[in-house]
Amino acid sequence: MNYLEFIRKLRGHSSVEINSLKKHRLFVLSGPEDFLKERALEQIRSLHPEIIGRLKIFRSDDFIGADFLNELYSVSFFQEKKLVLLKLLPGQSGQSEIISALEKYLSAPSLFAGLIIMVDRWPKNSAVARLAAEKGLTVDCYKIPEYELARWVVAECRARKKRLSFRHAQLIVDRIENDLNKLDALIRNLVLFVGSREEIDSADIDKFVEPDRRYETKQLARAITRRQTSESLKIIRRLLTKGESINMIIGYLTWYFKSESTPELKSKLKNLLEADLAIKTGLMDEELAAEMLVLKLI
Repeated sequence: MNYLEFIRKLRGHSSVEINSLKKHRLFVLSGPEDFLKERALEQIRSLHPEIIGRLKIFRSDDFIGADFLNELYSVSFFQEKKLVLLKLLPGQSGQSEIISALEKYLSAPSLFAGLIIMVDRWPKNSAVARLAAEKGLTVDCYKIPEYELARWVVAECRARKKRLSFRHAQLIVDRIENDLNKLDALIRNLVLFVGSREEIDSADIDKFVEPDRRYETKQLARAITRRQTSESLKIIRRLLTKGESINMIIGYLTWYFKSESTPELKSKLKNLLEADLAIKTGLMDEELAAEMLVLKLI
């Protein structure tokens, strides 16, 4: 199950789904995205509000099997259940002592503790992985695909009791791109900023997400592709006024047209090369070359 599926089950308000997740005594949070693993850990803890205090954490670089198993099987005098976290560092998930302890535990999981394993790469074909699949749930924590990011932003706002349209969420994603830490920090700031208001609008977004130059250059490429002459000229003039290098703009447009397999690609690349040469040889200044370039590309 990937992270988004896991979150949707938790937030689906289905008592059947939530009770099913609560019954798991093992969760494996596998993948390179530490942000998602930490968020998944928070959600797992939310399933058990009766568990208080910090988790007992074991790390693979300082692992003692006897202590690990003793913690899992010992009965707490303060609460009926506890959670134990095992962090497997890169390259250490295959240590014989760790494998042995996990196999022993997974053959007879504790009635008093739940185990959460965090690992960058889980060896899914190993014996311990097969045991884990039988006894618990694996949540794959990999980068959220680009086409899912805006939906994720909408869902995160909804979880905080705020409405955000898909269009506005896409605007945020276009400006910040696939950086989950920045997106999460922005969502938190927006939620605090709007206060008691239920909806987040474009004016709110503009206060926190100033259009950066990369975003504006992407907008330039899209305007050129759509043959929007006045909009393209307005954007490229604004970029130059802000101090953006024409060489950077040409480089980005070259990358964009190639990656998008833009119509008349060869012609566009030729125009970009000619503009670059005209600037470097001093035949045109940057502003004139930029405006001439836009007109040729459209």
